[in-house]
Amino acid sequence: MLGLGNELMADDGVGIHAIRRLHAVLPAEVRCAEIGTATLMAEAVCEQADVVLAIDAVQADGPPGSVYVLDIEDVAMPGTESLHSLSLAGLIHLVPPDKRPRVVVVGVEPACLEYSLALSEAVETALPRVVRVVCEIVASGGRLAPAMAVLGRSPAEAAIVEENP
Repeated sequence: MLGLGNELMADDGVGIHAIRRLHAVLPAEVRCAEIGTATLMAEAVCEQADVVLAIDAVQADGPPGSVYVLDIEDVAMPGTESLHSLSLAGLIHLVPPDKRPRVVVVGVEPACLEYSLALSEAVETALPRVVRVVCEIVASGGRLAPAMAVLGRSPAEAAIVEENP
């Protein structure tokens, strides 16, 4: 479990905020790491896991606070990357193919990406849904269908879990 983003930039820090909440509710054997923007630090976690859940802000043109579940392959990856600004998708490509985990991104549509330690109201309101979705995915061993069923969606609708009401 990886919490990604920059907590100094309001909603970009949603992954860090979510990981802090998940520490209290996930089983002890589930490794949770606050990665922030230091994506390269996640390499060891990625090499040791079969499934990695990454929580981050995702701009997908939905209403602020919308929660998404995406396969890492569906997340846009810039054509060129530097080790100084490596994305998670870029990092996964550095992991030897026989050690690459399946990576699922649980994303939240941000409302505010300006300097602030506080999340916007829409993203703060979405955090319980993020925690619920992550807990369902963990409980099912990485399957998305149980999380989708809890939210009244079919597995075919895995890209959008729940829009902010």
